[in-house]
Amino acid sequence: MKNLTLSEKREFYSALLSLYGAGFSYTDAFSSIETSTRNKNIKILAKCFRVEVQNGVPFDKIAIKYKEMLGVPYALLLSAGDKSGKLDEILATILSDLKRLTGLRNGLIASLTYPVLMFFAALGVLLFCRFCFFKIFDVMYTAGMSPEAMMSLAVTAILKILLIYAVIFGVVVWFFKNQAAQRAVIDFFSEKTFMSAIFNNYFFGNFFSVLGASYEAGIPVTEAIFVAAPLLKAKRMAVGLSRTRMLLCQGESVTKSFAAAGIFDDFALSKIATGEKAGKLGESFYSIVDNCERRLQESINVISNLVKPVSILIVGLLVGYIAVNFYSHLYGGLLRAF
Repeated sequence: MKNLTLSEKREFYSALLSLYGAGFSYTDAFSSIETSTRNKNIKILAKCFRVEVQNGVPFDKIAIKYKEMLGVPYALLLSAGDKSGKLDEILATILSDLKRLTGLRNGLIASLTYPVLMFFAALGVLLFCRFCFFKIFDVMYTAGMSPEAMMSLAVTAILKILLIYAVIFGVVVWFFKNQAAQRAVIDFFSEKTFMSAIFNNYFFGNFFSVLGASYEAGIPVTEAIFVAAPLLKAKRMAVGLSRTRMLLCQGESVTKSFAAAGIFDDFALSKIATGEKAGKLGESFYSIVDNCERRLQESINVISNLVKPVSILIVGLLVGYIAVNFYSHLYGGLLRAF
């Protein structure tokens, strides 16, 4: 079974919240989702839940069993919500978090679409000039070139360009299926690079969102960290968080335990300290989420504002490159002709 995508998770959790909130039993709720959805993955997951419930398996155990499809943090939250009798609150929190992630994803896609298209368009023009356009000028003033030969050269160039695009696409697909490669890229960009603010605020925002939801559901901080831990993807974050959890298990205060991790900024640590003193850690966690989202949006806006001038610069360099090579091949061909 495939893991649910972000949109599939929203559909599944939204349907489950509506039915569970309306008083449906687990069996009836999953049966309704199974028959009403058109999505194959959701239908399969709902059927698995329905069969397991009918066989007498506790809901919290089922959630853990299918944690990869549900999303590990959300599955752990479902399990805790079922045990605490706060499943409706947990489902509402999960939906809210999924909406937040959808908004962030859409913002990133909107910011990156234009530069990515510009890159592939520029690459296509450069490759066509390299494989076809300039070669025509190399020979048209010497031996000449028939229309058929020009057409053959153009078709060959297009096929080469499509092959290069196919290789790039294959590398991208391989990357998204290779977790080791993803971790290496995340570890690199989450360090002191121009992208570190985006990576760090995105991961910490997700972490504290689930951490806050877990804590508000009545899960102790030590266990709540375990629930939210998979959302910190970088190796240094995982190592730092392990120190925090170890200190908490030894009876150290929440503030000192988080400070010992060495991965949280001053704002987060001050909010945690204030929340611990006031007995409002859940509110402090959500406050950190709001701050991470604000800074993430600011970083995205900076990149968006840089896209236009950088794109103009790239187009200018491309035009200059083509012009220089055009006249170089043109006059080079004329000189060889005489």
